This record gives sequence, structure tokens and C-alpha cells, in this order.
Amino acid sequence: MRIFLFALIGLGEWFIASQRMSLIACGEGKKAALVVFLENLLGFFILTQFIKSLDNWWLALAYSVGAGLGTLINLRE
Repeated sequence: MRIFLFALIGLGEWFIASQRMSLIACGEGKKAALVVFLENLLGFFILTQFIKSLDNWWLALAYSVGAGLGTLINLRE
């Protein structure tokens, strides 16, 4: 279950990161600032979870797969 959660969080975090870049490119600074806030909250959560389970490489792999999918999904819009 944690592997699925990490993949979902990776997808969400990188989807948000791609949105941030799009907002910055379009000159939407205020919206981008809000997105950065959300992105950092997710980043802090995932970092603390990785530190608690450094010996579980499956979580890192699941997060990475989710991150790739999040970026791919956002680029298809």
C-alpha cells in the first residue's frame, strides 16, 4: 500500500512542478507562488518519509515512476 501511495505522491508532486513551470512561462506569478507552496508541502512530506525508510528502495522506485507519469500527463494537456 505504501508503494502505491509513493507512486501517487510522485505523480502529484511532478504534475504540480510541471504546472508551476507553465504558470511561470505564462507570467502567472501569483498562481505560481501558490503552486510552489503546495509543491513544497508535498516535498517535505515525501522527504521525511524517505528518511524514515532509507532501506526500502521500492518506495524510491515507486515515487520515481509516479514522478515520470506526472510529468508525462501534464505535458499531454
